Amino acid sequence: MKLGILGASGFVGRELCKAALAQGHDVRVLVRSARSAEQVPEGVEVIFGDYFSAASLRELVDGVDAVLTTIGPPETRRSPLKPADFEKAMQQLVAAMQEAGLSRVIHLASAGTRYGEEPLTLSRKLMRSVLSVIVPVVIPSKEAELRVLSESDLNWTSIRPPLIATNVKGQLQTSKTETQGFRVDVAQLSTFMLRVVLDERWFKTAPFVGTR
Repeated sequence: MKLGILGASGFVGRELCKAALAQGHDVRVLVRSARSAEQVPEGVEVIFGDYFSAASLRELVDGVDAVLTTIGPPETRRSPLKPADFEKAMQQLVAAMQEAGLSRVIHLASAGTRYGEEPLTLSRKLMRSVLSVIVPVVIPSKEAELRVLSESDLNWTSIRPPLIATNVKGQLQTSKTETQGFRVDVAQLSTFMLRVVLDERWFKTAPFVGTR
């Protein structure tokens, strides 16, 4: 397959690119600068542009078989970006995919992201409260992205991990209804993201994952 990956220069994105290449996939990534391009593994097709640009997203999706996005909201309070910016970007991605006749997208959210009106456990309420203080844009942005996807006609999957880390001991666990621990191994997460691309059982679902 040819995969379009967003967020390729980030922590999860780099691991996802490596896993995709190791499995024999062709990979195209969108990066903002030469410095960001240096962070992605060798062997990927690099195009330069802006995630918040509709034209850049159209270039990314042209000719690919699926899109995997690991784009995350800013990690600090200082960023001028707002949830509405991420919502608009997701709307533009959906439109670009529809225009290209592409339907499969894998989206990375978080265990704190609420899907629809599902009930929240105490641990998820605490997670959301902490994030609302540290980086208030995270949860609203991810929920806006998920809402855009769920209202579209795309075959989407939104994966909801807890803290993502390296060398986490255990096996990957998944559930469509319950959180799966407090950490997930980044390599296991990347493998799962690739595995579900062609698995219709995960279409239009928002599974929780974790390493336990």
